[in-house]
Amino acid sequence: MIRNCFGSLTKRTGVHECVFCDYVAGRKERELLYSDDRVVVFRSRTPVAAEHLLVVPREHLGTVHELRPSDYDLIKHMEDVGRKTLSTIPPPPDSPHHAAVPGGPVFGFHRPPFNSVHHLHLHCIKPPWRQPWQPIRFQPGTLWFTTVGALLRRLGGSSGPGGRV
Repeated sequence: MIRNCFGSLTKRTGVHECVFCDYVAGRKERELLYSDDRVVVFRSRTPVAAEHLLVVPREHLGTVHELRPSDYDLIKHMEDVGRKTLSTIPPPPDSPHHAAVPGGPVFGFHRPPFNSVHHLHLHCIKPPWRQPWQPIRFQPGTLWFTTVGALLRRLGGSSGPGGRV
């Protein structure tokens, strides 16, 4: 099993390899827009909109399917940090999109197998979209994408102990 780009163990080395863990630990260079003891925020390497940020927990958590009810507070913190960070970024001065975009920003998670990195990360997207087809990849309520609110409801609003959801 060699899927190191997805953050799994490799047969060759037995070492856990994850690009987001490398950013969090400073093993790979990445400009951080925000950092605290629980999460970091940086711009997506493949932005789909005017602004596309990723909020990544410092602890390696695989995907939304591996979360427990006890992760509720972390997910809420990720959303709060993402909203605050995204709101501090002004539109480019030459952008014709200074007005609010219908529907507003998008905050959510891809579900496996549609996630590109096997380390939990919240997409914080401020349109306009770069291509007209890109909103489909981030459509709430689809098989491949879930919103923060839907995930929090699934976790049950509890920050107490529990099994994986």
